[in-house]
Amino acid sequence: MDANHRVKEQGHGRPPSRSGFTLIELMAVMIIMGIMMGLAVLGVQSISTHMAVRHGAGGVQAALGAARQHAITTSTRAYVLFFRPDTDFSGLEDLRHLAGRGYAVYAVEPASGRAYFLTEWRSLPEGVVFDTGRTSGDSVFADTPASRATGVEIKRDDFETSGAFRSLTLDAVAFRPTGATYSRSGYTVPLIEGWVEVDADTGLPAVRPKEGASTARVVVRAVTGTARVEMP
Repeated sequence: MDANHRVKEQGHGRPPSRSGFTLIELMAVMIIMGIMMGLAVLGVQSISTHMAVRHGAGGVQAALGAARQHAITTSTRAYVLFFRPDTDFSGLEDLRHLAGRGYAVYAVEPASGRAYFLTEWRSLPEGVVFDTGRTSGDSVFADTPASRATGVEIKRDDFETSGAFRSLTLDAVAFRPTGATYSRSGYTVPLIEGWVEVDADTGLPAVRPKEGASTARVVVRAVTGTARVEMP
C-alpha cells in the first residue's frame, strides 16, 4: 500500500467536525439572555422612578424660587403651600386627588391683607408623594411649634368655592419681602416614592412609602431663601 493510500484511509477514520449548537447550549444562551433582559428592565424602572422623584423635587424648587422672587419684587409675604394626606377637603372635593402631592404659590399683601394665588395647584409626578411622615428637624411637615407658626390660614373663598366660609391651615414655606424665610433654620421639603392610602388604625389618609423607595429633599436656606435639591 503506497503512502498516498494510507493517508486517505487515516482521513476516513477522523470524527466528523461539528457545526452549530446543541439543544443544551441553545437553552443556556436563552437563559442568559433572559436574565440580562430582566436586569435591563429593572435598571430602566429604577432610573425611571429616580427621575420621577428628581422631576418632582425640581418642580417644588421652581415653585419656591417663584415665591421668593415675588416676595422680593412686590414687598409681600409669599408662601409655597402643601396639602397633607389628612387635609380636610370638605367643600374642596375636586382637589382631593392632591392629598400628599399638591402644592401652590400664595401671597399676602401686608398692608391690605389681600391674599391671592400666584399659581394653580400643582401635583408631584405619579408615584411620588411628600414624605409627611418625617415630622422632625426642619421638615416643613414637622410637628413642632416653630413649624405650626408657619401654617397659613387659607379662606375657603380663596378657592372660589360655594362651601361654608371657614379657614384651612396648611403647611407652608414662608418668605419675607427680603427673600429670607420666616424660619431661623430654613426648611426641608422631603419627597419619597410611594402613595397615599387610608390607615387601617386611624382611618385617616397617610403616606405609604414604597419598599426601597427613591427619596429627595428640597433644602431652603434661612437667610437667603434659595433652594437646592439633594438626592442620596
